Amino acid sequence: MAEIKSTIELAMERTRHLVMTDREKKEMEYREHLEKIPGVAQKYLDGLMKEEEVKKALEELPEAIRENAKNKLIVSILEKTDEKLATKALSLLKSLTAQKGKHHVEELEALVHHYESRLQGALEKISRDITEKLSRRKISGTAVRIIPEKSENYRRLTREFHEAFTRAKEKCIEAFGS
Repeated sequence: MAEIKSTIELAMERTRHLVMTDREKKEMEYREHLEKIPGVAQKYLDGLMKEEEVKKALEELPEAIRENAKNKLIVSILEKTDEKLATKALSLLKSLTAQKGKHHVEELEALVHHYESRLQGALEKISRDITEKLSRRKISGTAVRIIPEKSENYRRLTREFHEAFTRAKEKCIEAFGS
């Protein structure tokens, strides 16, 4: 009776003569390392990895691909970051950037700090204004909840921040992606 061979055995027989060159092995290793980078970025942003662990993961990469991996990590973090994660992302981005693109990260940081203070000021002002309007109408008490985030001014300011943040983030991605 004939022996039944598995698919893997058939494939191995047919490819026995194929051997990867050193160059192909290095390219495959390079691709494998770079494919892991977006996962590292996501773990950092999700809080599953600390900044030191991310840096250590970069240092463990072969010297030849470390710079490209670092740039890919920066781009990956920027792509996954929104205004809410900006402060956390900026901490790592500042420590990873050298001269190349550093001013873009600094611009992004300045923008985030500027808008965070404006948003905080807007929240306080809106809360005060609403409280004053309600007190003029003699409405007060523990059942009254003021939600300044629902005001049109606050929503306009957050839209403005989102657009400015997106533009600045795209500049950074362009600087590190090239």
